[in-house]
Amino acid sequence: MKPLADPGILIAVITGLVALAGYLLARRGTREQNQQSAAASALSAIEKRATLAESREIYERERAEKAEARYREAEDRLDEVQADCRKQLTEQAARCTAVNDSLTTTIVTLRDVVLDEVAKAAAQTALDEVVPHPHTPDPSADN
Repeated sequence: MKPLADPGILIAVITGLVALAGYLLARRGTREQNQQSAAASALSAIEKRATLAESREIYERERAEKAEARYREAEDRLDEVQADCRKQLTEQAARCTAVNDSLTTTIVTLRDVVLDEVAKAAAQTALDEVVPHPHTPDPSADN
């Protein structure tokens, strides 16, 4: 029997089919690799955005914590200043009360002294200006 085809042609056709199948498989592999690479790039971009968002969140949180710490420090300092002012005002009020009491005592004492002196002077003036009554004996004559 006569062979259907020459073995060289069969080998060439089979080699061509294998080459075609290899080419198609390589193309499919390249397409899948490109899809996987694109998916990996997209995932990487998502991770970068997530990392950036996390970094921004961490930065904002730290910034808020620092601002809150500065606020607490300022509030503490304000409390200290207010306490010092209250202490100074209390001390000043005590000094003013003491000075006021001292001045009041001095004024009362001076008033009493002035009233006594005025009374003495008025009495002396009255005694000096007394005109003896004609029916009253002269007290200097008894001596």
